Amino acid sequence: MAVTTAEDNKFKVWSLEEGNNINTKCIWRCESVGFFRNFPVGEISFSTDGSLLAVAFDSTLTVWVPETNQLKCNLTHTKLNSAIRHVKFGASTCCHLVVTATDTCLGVWNLLTLTLMWVVPIRVNILVADALSNLMAAFSEENDLFVFTPMSGRPVYSHRKLRPDRCSIAAAIFFPRDNKQNICMSSWQQHSQLYFLDNHQELLTLEPKETIEEANQNLEGLDLLPSALSTVTPFTALLAEQSTSGVQHEVTDKTHLQLGVPGREAIRQLNNFYSSISKVTTIRRPPRAPRLQGLRVIIERLSKATTIRRPPRAPRLQGLRVIIERLSSEVYGAQ
Repeated sequence: MAVTTAEDNKFKVWSLEEGNNINTKCIWRCESVGFFRNFPVGEISFSTDGSLLAVAFDSTLTVWVPETNQLKCNLTHTKLNSAIRHVKFGASTCCHLVVTATDTCLGVWNLLTLTLMWVVPIRVNILVADALSNLMAAFSEENDLFVFTPMSGRPVYSHRKLRPDRCSIAAAIFFPRDNKQNICMSSWQQHSQLYFLDNHQELLTLEPKETIEEANQNLEGLDLLPSALSTVTPFTALLAEQSTSGVQHEVTDKTHLQLGVPGREAIRQLNNFYSSISKVTTIRRPPRAPRLQGLRVIIERLSKATTIRRPPRAPRLQGLRVIIERLSSEVYGAQ
């Protein structure tokens, strides 16, 4: 089952079916169409078991049964009077709660009592939920991070100014953690690890200080073979600089650890590398180039010294032509 929204203020419920011919293996068929008072449709969210569907229509939160397209309830409140931008169903022990975010506030609805549990003033940019726990992460427009549970408006973890003002968080996800990893993590990162991507395509995450120190110690224990960097070149200098900066880099408990090399930084390093090569490297002539140059000089000198001479019989032909002209003039003159 899949649900789509469109600019016609309606959402559509689709089901996957087998195709009618050999060329088409499966097709998506529209089962039902839903709308609410011709309000513009916004974000949608399925419950963990897929039995309920939350759809935002302007400032109204509606809950539907997707199989029958039946409207269960519609919820509005004066504290959430602007358009809803984000909708997320709670998980685990918070499966009966729905988190909504507008341009100015973040609120939680209880579907059992049909009441608004709590509201906090925050401009939410990104809202993600952990599928393995009841935790959620909200990134504000000011690049602040708040990790919380829908049961309480008090965050379990917060971090101010994750990125500079010129950056913004573009996407985030809770990625399941490998159970075999024997590392000390915060209580809210036991099941999943939070990754987030900014508008400069830098993938970031949060790590404890102990983990980073252990990784730096492992880097210090790596020894390169003497023959690997025996020749001093711009590339080896760049590699040594990167290795040294990576070992000496320290991150505190509440700072993010950069994973990989940013796109802009990689391009800048390559440009510096190529510019350094162009300054150091000189183009040498091939071994036979001097001989060819000397031969070219000899040919040019011979061409300047050599003059074009008349062939041996050229003077005789010229004298014969003069005699013929004189005879013809005498004959015609006598007539």
